[in-house]
This record gives sequence, C-alpha cells and structure tokens, in this order.
Amino acid sequence: MRPVIVLEANRAPNPLAVLARVLGVIALLLLVALLALLVVLTTNLLAIGRVGDDFGSRARSAVDSAGATLQRSAQRVTDRFDPAHLPREPLVYDAEFSELAMTAAGGDIAQGASHALRLVEIRSRSDTPDPN
Repeated sequence: MRPVIVLEANRAPNPLAVLARVLGVIALLLLVALLALLVVLTTNLLAIGRVGDDFGSRARSAVDSAGATLQRSAQRVTDRFDPAHLPREPLVYDAEFSELAMTAAGGDIAQGASHALRLVEIRSRSDTPDPN
C-alpha cells in the first residue's frame, strides 16, 4: 500500500455560498427579533406586577410597546445605512466652545510651542449697511 496525499487548491469564494450565508444571518436576526417581540408581548399581556387592569388595556399597551420597539429597530437599521440622516437625539456641543472668552485688541487668543495667535484689530465690515 502507498500513502495518498490529497491537496486542496485555494479556490475563490463561491458567490452563491456567500449569498446563502448572508441570507442565513438575516433570517437568524429576524428570528431573534421575532422572539424578542413575542417575549415583550407576553410579558405585557401578563402584566407582571400590575393588579386590577382590564385585559383590553393590557393588550393595547402590549401592542403599542411592541410597535414602538419595532419602529425604533427599523429606524436604527435605516439610519445605519443612510449616513445623511438627521440626528435623532440632542446634539452635544464641544465643551471648548461652551463659554465666551473676551479678548481685547492686541491680546493673545491662543499660544503654541512655535506660534501665537494674536488679535490685531477689530473693524466693521464695509460691504454691509448694518454694522452688527
């Protein structure tokens, strides 16, 4: 008997296999989202910790909560793929510009190791009728 050595050549990835994997991941994520939605619905319907609410209001709040969760998830997905979307939360401003610094003419605005930024003069614009 002679030993046999099998060598496998490096092949380019199969586009159908890659597509199948991507679709599988998407299907798995959708399944997880549906299961999470089912958990939210059941916990809201059971109304853990609430006493005296009627079934209709609990069902309505469960549906509203699940709808809001689904809408937020869809908004996050669309925002992720649209870099030009408007901000969804209040903007945080840079702390460096949170206060007004007063500087007289001739005073230093900023200094570095090899340079200094100095305010030389202040004059109004001549191309506008309003000096403000």
